[in-house]
Amino acid sequence: MPERALATVTALRPLARARRSVSYDTDRPTKTQYQAFDRMCAHFDRRLFDGRLPKPMLTFDRGIAPPSYFRPDRWSAREGGALVSEIALNPDRLKELAERQIGELLVHELAHLWQHAFGEKKSRAGYHNAEWSAKMEAVGVMPSATGGPGGARVGQKMSQYAMRGGRFQAAFDRVPRSWLLPF
Repeated sequence: MPERALATVTALRPLARARRSVSYDTDRPTKTQYQAFDRMCAHFDRRLFDGRLPKPMLTFDRGIAPPSYFRPDRWSAREGGALVSEIALNPDRLKELAERQIGELLVHELAHLWQHAFGEKKSRAGYHNAEWSAKMEAVGVMPSATGGPGGARVGQKMSQYAMRGGRFQAAFDRVPRSWLLPF
C-alpha cells in the first residue's frame, strides 16, 4: 500500500503571539511535551468530534517542510497488526505560530483522521476535498488556501482560521493552560 501524506501549509498571518504564562516540568521534557500534545488532541476529539475519532500516533518531525501532516494507517502493531494513523507536528514551524494557530493546525489534522475513519469521499494524497472542508467548517475552523477570508476552501495546500464564535473557538478557550505545548 503506497504511503499517503496529507500535508498542511499554514499561512502565517499577523496574530498576537502572546503566550500564556505556565510552569512546566523541565526535568521530564519529553513526557511534558507529549502529554500536552495528547491532552490537546483528546480535548478537541471530545469537544469537536464527539469523542469518536480513533486514537492517532502523535509525533514530532523536523524533517518536513509543512508545520504538520496526517498519514493514514502509518503505524502497525508488532502483534496483531492493528493499524494506527499518524499526526505529526514540526516543532521548528510551531515556534512561528500562536497557540490558537497550533490548535487550528491540530484540528485540521484531526479532520483528516475523521475523514479517513468515517468519510465517504476519500481524496488523493495531500488534497483537501469538499467533504474534509465541510467537516472543518462544522467544527468551527474555516479552510482557506490563503489562510484568511476569501481563500479557496478546497485544494492541495490548505491553511485555516478559526471562525468567530464557532465551536473551535469555544473548545480552544477551554483548553487548560497546562495542556498547551510547552516547547
